[in-house]
Amino acid sequence: MPHASYYGNIDAKNPVICASEKEIKEVLSFFLKNKSNSNTKSGKEEACSRGTNWLFDIWNKYEPRLPLPLFFFKLVSVGDTLRDHGIHDVANRQCYQRYLITKYGETCLSKIENLEVFKSLYFDPKQDSEELVLTSKAVLGMLICEFESELQLDTNLQSVQSLKKCQLILRCLRTFTQCLLAREELCWVLFNCTIVIYRICRSLMSSGNSLKSIEFLVWGAMCMESSLPLLGIKYLSWRVTMYSAVCLAYYDCKASQHAEAFARRALRKLQELSELQHLSDEPESAEAQCIFREATAKMASMVFKRSVYET
Repeated sequence: MPHASYYGNIDAKNPVICASEKEIKEVLSFFLKNKSNSNTKSGKEEACSRGTNWLFDIWNKYEPRLPLPLFFFKLVSVGDTLRDHGIHDVANRQCYQRYLITKYGETCLSKIENLEVFKSLYFDPKQDSEELVLTSKAVLGMLICEFESELQLDTNLQSVQSLKKCQLILRCLRTFTQCLLAREELCWVLFNCTIVIYRICRSLMSSGNSLKSIEFLVWGAMCMESSLPLLGIKYLSWRVTMYSAVCLAYYDCKASQHAEAFARRALRKLQELSELQHLSDEPESAEAQCIFREATAKMASMVFKRSVYET
């Protein structure tokens, strides 16, 4: 089969694109069907191996026949679909990592945690916005899959190796978000990163490792405060969830004074946002008032918790 450009316009009617779409739908259908139907571990592993080889062959077949931007888009999109259905290892190795290796030649987590290396690899100022969005989705997708795969191996995160891997992923997320803070148009990626930070940290807290999560929860909360688009009421409930997680981690570590201090700081931030809302021309909606009340009550309970906790 020749390159897609041989047939003229690169659109939905192009036979190469049609064929690639058909084969991708078939392999995805195979993955999803066997994930729900395979009852035994060996059956699931066999089906996953077949699907992985099939997907690998599809990528090898169409990489030289599709325009590279379109091929990259398909890699990341298929990765997102597999990840959303809990097929993390395949999504990571066959989609996200393949994209990053093909485009940048690097996926090593120990290098990604270094800010300067990360910038030089993935955040080239010459990249256009579409490239940057795909790269951001691939990096975040890879980090999510790395964590979920580790969680599958060690559900309670009890081993030293699992704890080290989680902390490495969190350091990579911190580096990634440092780059994202400078790009307001990628605030939605930043928001998703804070959700992943929270998910990993809550897992650490559940396994009795709250001390290892505090600095990253604080960082996630600071990200929500430092991004102008994320300062609005729309994201206030999530910001308060991050604040509360920080306080709970402090309480778990028997540092109630730090928990109360952070909760009081959060209350001041809520007050500042409320005052800004009053200064704006638009009247405060009933929904906004309700969000503020709930957020304030939640943080006030964290202040009150100290007296209960110490008693």
